[in-house]
Amino acid sequence: MEALQNAVRKHGVVALPGNTLQPSILTPLLQKAVRGGFISPEAYGRVSDALRFGFRLSVDFQKILASGKRYYRNYPSALAGRDAVCDAIRARVDAGRTLILGTFERRELEDLPVASASIFPLLAIPKPHEPGVWRPLGDHTKSQLNTFSSPGKFSLKVLEWIVRKLSRGMYMRVTDIDGAFTLMGLHPDLWPFFLFLWFDVRLPRAEQHRQNILYVHVFSDFGSAGAPEEWGILFDTILDLARMEEVLTLPLKVYVDDLTHLGPDGLLLEAEGERLDAFLETVGTSTKTRKTKHAAQFQLSLGLWWHSILFTLQLDELKRNIYLTEFAAASAARVVTLRQMQRLAGTGQRAALTMMPGSKVLLASTWSLMSGLRLAHHKRRTTARFRGDWEQLRVQLEENAGRGYYRFDDFLPGGEAFTDASKQKRFAGGGYCHSSGCYRFWYYGAARKRHFIDALEGDAVLVFAEDMGPTLSGCIVVVHVDNSAFQQSAVKGWSHADRLNHVLRLLLACSVKHNFIMIFEWISTDLNVLADALSRDNEIKFCVEAVAHGSPIVGPLQRHPDSGNRRDG
Repeated sequence: MEALQNAVRKHGVVALPGNTLQPSILTPLLQKAVRGGFISPEAYGRVSDALRFGFRLSVDFQKILASGKRYYRNYPSALAGRDAVCDAIRARVDAGRTLILGTFERRELEDLPVASASIFPLLAIPKPHEPGVWRPLGDHTKSQLNTFSSPGKFSLKVLEWIVRKLSRGMYMRVTDIDGAFTLMGLHPDLWPFFLFLWFDVRLPRAEQHRQNILYVHVFSDFGSAGAPEEWGILFDTILDLARMEEVLTLPLKVYVDDLTHLGPDGLLLEAEGERLDAFLETVGTSTKTRKTKHAAQFQLSLGLWWHSILFTLQLDELKRNIYLTEFAAASAARVVTLRQMQRLAGTGQRAALTMMPGSKVLLASTWSLMSGLRLAHHKRRTTARFRGDWEQLRVQLEENAGRGYYRFDDFLPGGEAFTDASKQKRFAGGGYCHSSGCYRFWYYGAARKRHFIDALEGDAVLVFAEDMGPTLSGCIVVVHVDNSAFQQSAVKGWSHADRLNHVLRLLLACSVKHNFIMIFEWISTDLNVLADALSRDNEIKFCVEAVAHGSPIVGPLQRHPDSGNRRDG
């Protein structure tokens, strides 16, 4: 290992037997790109450094090199998925991305000829859509590697990008990168922290008796906190080089190892995709051509079927059935681990994409329970809210058959609504008005007056939704709110405050019941004069302001039959 470390320090990552990246091709392109402004000097410096010295995974070397030696046993799940773990390790060894160092016993830890090292624990998780197949992972959180890693904020909001870019009639082409994180050769100083123990994968299964063979990853794996950011910077830079060389001209986004490529013409998209595949192979990041999904208007990407004609997206039938089973189990669970909640949060967010906007509020209780947990096996007792949210998600997924809209271009305009609430020492009330001419106002009793103002502002929107929902079926209505706390929570779909999540859950149920969409926009109090007058029990001022300001109220003003009633409870 030391000999190979010295070779990398002298010649770069090209000295690694398993390296596929081509610095001799990439470096001239990077220099051309930074001169032409296609990439930033920061990206140039970071990628050039990684190609020369290896990827650092955002690790603080000064701290980790003084952290001492640690050993951790493999998890029972690694033994449960032993065949899959052996196959994965054997494939990495054969590809030169993992080295076999020899036999090792735990008592020999202090004899390792390095000042600091970590022997991390292996685990395996079953692949949700492939029964009997396990995916091996390294727990670098427990081994403390991730403790010394401080990656920057790196967003992978590919689903939102597809929603924006996949307009009517566009085609989608999907390809996979062969290897992704495992293509990144590690900086030699990191190798002692990628040690692990396992059976000798060179022997037949019957002759593998003990986990006493020491291995080291010299290329990254799935589990280190800094790998997603490093890979994202590397591959985004490679895509910028492809754009510079005019190999790539159409919109494209990468999510880990999935490339989603969009274009208005199927033939042109397919031709550009083939050129990009050839370019990526040249620089050392080949795609899996056998798994390529060719250009189509109804295409599978990131586990969802996208239809650019109907603006629909839907879950695969098998995946939907698995989600229903998982959600039902969660709704009855009394104890859940961090690993289970992370899995539920991922599947829940994907399922929520097929539901009405705002469905993410049903995940708020799960995120709350996850807070403070660090290791995968850490547990929490579930709450009634947690179980109820997953039951509601299960019911909604069952009722919509895993199919929803990713864009609402075909929904009709539903006008605008203005809502407000006020809270003073002697009076608290709320009101709304809608561009159809309907309005309503009310006062709050003693119980509601004690609520926070943001909850009362949300309640005003809820009253509007309950009153006007039956008339807004198939429509999109813009709701103006002058309370930024509630408005931003409504846009996000959930809040850290349970009082707002309660209102958002009721709004979600109302929009599902009547099939309408609410778009929340903030408005200053100075401009929200109509709803402000109603919330202060001043109907006369409301009518005067409506005339004086040329308000969006059209036609004769229609007072709601329940105007002026008390709202409490």
